[in-house]
Amino acid sequence: MGACAGDEPEPPGLSEHCEQELERVRAEPPAFTPHSVRGIDQRLECGPVDIAASGDYEAAVSGLEVVVSVDTFHGGDVPEQARYLSAAMPLHLSAPDGSRFRVGFNVAPGTYRGDGAYELTEEGIEVPGDVGTVRTPLGANAFVEVIAPPGAEPPFVRFDQLGAPCRLNVSRAGSRGQLSCPELRAEDGRTVRLDWTWRTHRDPQATPASGS
Repeated sequence: MGACAGDEPEPPGLSEHCEQELERVRAEPPAFTPHSVRGIDQRLECGPVDIAASGDYEAAVSGLEVVVSVDTFHGGDVPEQARYLSAAMPLHLSAPDGSRFRVGFNVAPGTYRGDGAYELTEEGIEVPGDVGTVRTPLGANAFVEVIAPPGAEPPFVRFDQLGAPCRLNVSRAGSRGQLSCPELRAEDGRTVRLDWTWRTHRDPQATPASGS
């Protein structure tokens, strides 16, 4: 997967479709309590994405504008061991077979250093800090979450076990990125490959993040 160049042209500003999608997400009860610690930035963004899932679940979109929730815990008062990046679609997309799906990932706590390239694995790592070296209990995560068509079994499946490391490139504090996961496993043993690229803009109605 190529580098996520920071000098690529900016995508156009928010479209009418993005404004409508952001309104849908804003109308939902918040899934988290916003933090006030300097260095924590939780925001909604919207822009075009390319998604390809293949294997035991097939779905693909190209250039579709969707909302992405981007969280960065980095710098400011955030401890070294807690710094991470998370990006996920809060809304499911419809697939031709009648199913719905969404995708997302988390960089392992203690490993996020800002823009650049990352390898996502499920294993925790040793992270030095002011109070000594700490081993993170959890590694990274990526997922394809699927809601089956009505009447299909199982009604819900989540491919979220990393059968192989994922490759991630991010820039502009997570507003642009490329994720490639060669094997995400579900509990029942099925697997998918996920390739996801996003190019988003912040929600103009969002409260400015503290310290970011």
